[in-house]
Amino acid sequence: MERASWLSVCVLAAGMTSYAGAGEALIWPFDIATSGEDVAWTSPTGVDPDATRYRIGYQLDLVEIDVTWLVFSFTLDVTEQIPPEARTAEAVLPGPAPLELLSLPIAFPLPPDPPALAATFSVGIDKAGFGQLVLEDIALGEIEVDLGPPFGVQTVQLDGFRFAGTVTALELIGGDVTGDGLVDFSDLVQVLADWGPCPPPCPADLDGDGQVGFVDLLEVLAEWSDV
Repeated sequence: MERASWLSVCVLAAGMTSYAGAGEALIWPFDIATSGEDVAWTSPTGVDPDATRYRIGYQLDLVEIDVTWLVFSFTLDVTEQIPPEARTAEAVLPGPAPLELLSLPIAFPLPPDPPALAATFSVGIDKAGFGQLVLEDIALGEIEVDLGPPFGVQTVQLDGFRFAGTVTALELIGGDVTGDGLVDFSDLVQVLADWGPCPPPCPADLDGDGQVGFVDLLEVLAEWSDV
């Protein structure tokens, strides 16, 4: 398959401060499209790259594919055909940046059908604290689509696709084990539940020594929020 030469990237961003402090969440909308070339999106604002911990998430709200059949070109919304668990992810990760929320191969349609779209999809925070989404190793092929009467099911060429959604990032305050922006009983309970050896990822291991112990407990108590 010959790859097309054009690539479009559209970033939609609401007005936000250029730098977020602890406890202040940033929400970055993204809207990217490609005809087969690798594409990278970077957020317009960033978090402190030297923070000790972050809560990072992404949500995929729209997936469209561009197809050609004979001399006809059209766009199909295939969002609902993507498993819900693949359209969203969130995790608490230790700093400093860079951080990787996920990096995984994607394919459409799902096996056992042969893929018409294959790529590697990654989401994270770069070393400067900016949100980053990358689609690479993209391959586009053919897919069977029901065009309705009188044409029925036909084999069409996949020419490109579009992803739209949001990436979120929150710099966590010290002692905030659960990542809710507060230090309270939920954090204390989590520390006690994870007491002892706790390999990463382990949000309760606040000092990053592979153990949940008195140092982590004392940090929770020292940062306690009265709300």
